[in-house]
Amino acid sequence: MESYSNAITRLCVLIEINNTSEHVFTLAEYLANDLRLLPKMNLSDESIGIFYRLYKNALYAVVQCCLAALPSDNPTAGIKYDQLGKRVQAFMGVLVEQLDGGQQSPFTVSSHVANALCNMLILTQETTEPSQQTGSIKQHMMYRVEPEVLAKLSAYIEQHVFGGGVESDAESSCLLAQKLMLATYNDVYRLHLALPRQSDTCAIVKYYGENALFADELEQLLSIVYGKDPKEFFCLVAHVVMDYCKKTNINAKVKKFLSNLKQFAKKCLTHENEEEYLTNIIQSVVGQSLEQVFTINGVALNVIEKLFTIMKPLVTQLPLENRKAM
Repeated sequence: MESYSNAITRLCVLIEINNTSEHVFTLAEYLANDLRLLPKMNLSDESIGIFYRLYKNALYAVVQCCLAALPSDNPTAGIKYDQLGKRVQAFMGVLVEQLDGGQQSPFTVSSHVANALCNMLILTQETTEPSQQTGSIKQHMMYRVEPEVLAKLSAYIEQHVFGGGVESDAESSCLLAQKLMLATYNDVYRLHLALPRQSDTCAIVKYYGENALFADELEQLLSIVYGKDPKEFFCLVAHVVMDYCKKTNINAKVKKFLSNLKQFAKKCLTHENEEEYLTNIIQSVVGQSLEQVFTINGVALNVIEKLFTIMKPLVTQLPLENRKAM
């Protein structure tokens, strides 16, 4: 299988340099057959990762070519969109299956799986008003994102970026790959217009301020979530705080997280009213806290009381009218 591994590595480089050749249609067809045989091919972990990357590039090039082509263009003549759609859906299924074994998956595979899935989620997103030219292919390749897929993807990214299983420092190639994973993950929430929710990003944004190596990517994700829906942003923040309440050292963790959120607003939300911003955070945290008290396996009342004590300095910083409103 060494010659096969060498071949797909070279092809991966070539298609990333030039993905406009009509030969991508043939390549995608061959790779579709190889995808079915992949479990029996005894490839190395790195080669499996390269295969996912190559097939993603090939499918992406084919779909983009079909979307861009006019009815009279030759490269797409004879292309059966239903068959292409089945290949896209089959590949999506394989990538989603990889998320289930995320903790055991080597980083050489997981980085390619995550990036391929994120790219494909954006490519195959549902569109409400496809044009006359693109309607046929869009109809066959659209992938409906279920909430559990987003939950699995967030857990997968968290494990391989923040899980501690990969050595990363400011100079390592692993760090560059991890930063790319986060950036590609962010693109899903920035570019996908039909996601069922954003709440799963809490598994990632809770590390904001914890790891300076990924500060830019985490800042970008917070900005994306806030820009899409401020209300969901505040619910997300409260959810992270509630998670901290279920762990040890709540005092230090919550204080640091809330302090980081203030710094985020000063840097990235300069157009927002800081007092209103803090008021919304506090109200959301208090609301979820009260819900937790009456929930089975929720946060204990004494922990909620400790949380309110931690937030008291924030509340006292607010104007009197904001405090009265709460």
